[in-house]
Amino acid sequence: MKLLSSLLLLMVVGGVVPPAIADDTAEVQQWLTRMSDALRSKNYDGTFIYQHDDVIDTMRIIHIVSDGAERERLISLNGSAREVIRTDDSVTFIMPDKKTAWIDRRSPQATFRLDLPMDLDTLSPFYKLTLGERSRVAGLMVQEVLIIPRDRYRRGYRLFLETDTALPMSKEFMESNGELLERILFTRLDILESIDPRWVEPKVKGESYTWKIDSDETETGTDLRFSWRVKNVPVGFTVDARHRRMSADRSSIREQLVFSDGLSSFSVYVEPLVSNTLEGHTSVGSISAFGSKDGQYQVTVVGEVPAHTVELVGTSVIFNEENKLD
Repeated sequence: MKLLSSLLLLMVVGGVVPPAIADDTAEVQQWLTRMSDALRSKNYDGTFIYQHDDVIDTMRIIHIVSDGAERERLISLNGSAREVIRTDDSVTFIMPDKKTAWIDRRSPQATFRLDLPMDLDTLSPFYKLTLGERSRVAGLMVQEVLIIPRDRYRRGYRLFLETDTALPMSKEFMESNGELLERILFTRLDILESIDPRWVEPKVKGESYTWKIDSDETETGTDLRFSWRVKNVPVGFTVDARHRRMSADRSSIREQLVFSDGLSSFSVYVEPLVSNTLEGHTSVGSISAFGSKDGQYQVTVVGEVPAHTVELVGTSVIFNEENKLD
C-alpha cells in the first residue's frame, strides 16, 4: 500500500461544478490542445502546493524536453524526503529516509497531463466543457477551464491555464457535490529555454541504496485472452488496454483491464491471493480503490472515479471458465 500511496500522490487533477453554464466545447478544445502541446514541449522549473485529504505537500518539479524525449523530476520539499524521476518508459521512486529506490518499467503518466481524445465532442455525452473567468495565479494571468461530469460515475476538473503558454498553473478535482478532493497550485513557475540535464538526475549513490527493479514479464494487446470479465461497467467506459504480467519467478500471473471514457479511467487487477490485500474501500485524494476476494484470487479496482464506481465494477468481476489460462 505504500507504493500505491506514493503513486497516488503524483496524480493531480481537479474539478468544480457550478450549475447552468454554457457549453464551450470548441474554445475549450483550443485551450486544452495548447496545454497538451506546452506540457510536451516546454522546459520548466516550478514549485507547487498539493492538497489532498487535509494534507498539504510542497513539491518542486523540473521538466526537460530533449530531442522529443521527456524527463521529469519531482522533489518533496516537506515531510518525508522522496523523489520521483519520470522518463518516457519508466518511473523511479526514491525514498532517502529508508535508503530505498525502485524502478517501475510501466509507461508512466505525466504529472499534469490529461489524456484527452483528439475530438472532444466524444466527451460531450459524459461531460460539459466550458470556459470560466480570467484571474491570476502566482502573479500570472490564467484562463479557467471547467470539465463538468454529467452523471455520478465520474468526477470533474477545474484548470487554470496561463494565458500565454496554456501551462496549468492550478488544478482542482472535486466530487459532483462540490467536495474538493485535490488541489495543485503553483507558487512559482519558470519557463526556460534550456535546463541542465543534471537537474533531473537522482542525487543518490546506487551502492548505498537498496534497489528494487520491476522484472515482471508484461504482455499488452487488445487480443489477449483473459480469464476474467466485468459485468457492470458505467455507460461510456470501454476497454482501453489489456495487460498480463507474469512474475519474475513465473509463479503467478496478474491480469489488468484498463477502462476509459476518453478522460477518466480505472483499472481492474486480478491476481493470486496473498496476505495484506485490500478489502473494501480506500482512497488517496481523487483516487478510489476497492478490493475483494474471489476464491484464491484478489480483485482490485483503482481509478480517478468515485467510490461507488469502483465498487460497482469490483463486485461484478466474474471468472470465464472457457478462457481459463494454462
